[in-house]
Amino acid sequence: FLEFKKQKTTLYNNKEFVWYSEKHCDSDFFRLGNNFSEKTKTVINPVLEEIHIQNTLTQLNCSSSFEYSKGQGVQSSTTINFLNANLLGFETFNYWDCGGAHPDFGGNGYLIDLNNGKEYEIDDILAFDKSVTSGDSENNFTAFSKYRTDFFAPKLLALLTAEHHFVKPSDGDSCDYTNEEYWNFISWSYTEKGITFTPYFARVERSCEEPFLVPFEKLKKYKNPKFPYELK
Repeated sequence: FLEFKKQKTTLYNNKEFVWYSEKHCDSDFFRLGNNFSEKTKTVINPVLEEIHIQNTLTQLNCSSSFEYSKGQGVQSSTTINFLNANLLGFETFNYWDCGGAHPDFGGNGYLIDLNNGKEYEIDDILAFDKSVTSGDSENNFTAFSKYRTDFFAPKLLALLTAEHHFVKPSDGDSCDYTNEEYWNFISWSYTEKGITFTPYFARVERSCEEPFLVPFEKLKKYKNPKFPYELK
């Protein structure tokens, strides 16, 4: 029953992106446009459509016991951040208020292989220890959590501190970016200049969440050997 309608066309790195809205809510998202090859559009546009469908369902599921959803409870925006011959990077940001005392917000990064439609997660791109490349952590949350706590968060925080000079705040109410636990399960975005990482804070401190960039040059030595492209 979803109905997508073309709204506008934009350019990124001289490539065309076509944006669609959905009839029943405020869900806007893009597809690849005419100056991508037919092969690439055939592979990638179904992947993008599925993301658009899921984003739309998220909006329409945001309802209360008092009224049906009109897609107004979730505000969403999408930003294209990276494009080359092999990879498309973008991020979505959502703010939702579906009833209850506390609205919330958060972002999600995507990196899609234009050759086959594969969606890469951050651990597909970076590996701070061989345990994440062995496959054990993929099907074992305990192993995955241990990797994130013992290797991912400490190394990422060291890189970020060298880049952004984090110091522990003297005011207990300030955002403490030196705390490793905030970097265990981050959100991220693949951009033209590098990868941005956003820490995860408890809801009461969610205003502390902001992206911090680490340039590709500083990340190259940690590239997951299974990731088929250079970090650049």
